[in-house]
Amino acid sequence: TKGSPLLSLEDENSKAVPISSCHFTQNSQYLASGGNDGILKIWDLKKRNLGQSYKCHFGSITSVNWNSDDSLVASSSMIGDIVLHNI
Repeated sequence: TKGSPLLSLEDENSKAVPISSCHFTQNSQYLASGGNDGILKIWDLKKRNLGQSYKCHFGSITSVNWNSDDSLVASSSMIGDIVLHNI
């Protein structure tokens, strides 16, 4: 059976950008996402909005991942760079 959407997230510009990677924090309060625009986005799921965004890559983001205590997010891109973000 198909699931139904719980929440649809849009940024302040309501501009749809393909997302290539996303990852929840341990307590599921935040979701990190990255896509073709090279911007890492941190979504606040309790407030249901975009909390922070970082233009940190020149290529498409390929992977995002929180560390074990949810204080850092690592993101990588198509051009091979990796950036650590202190959240």
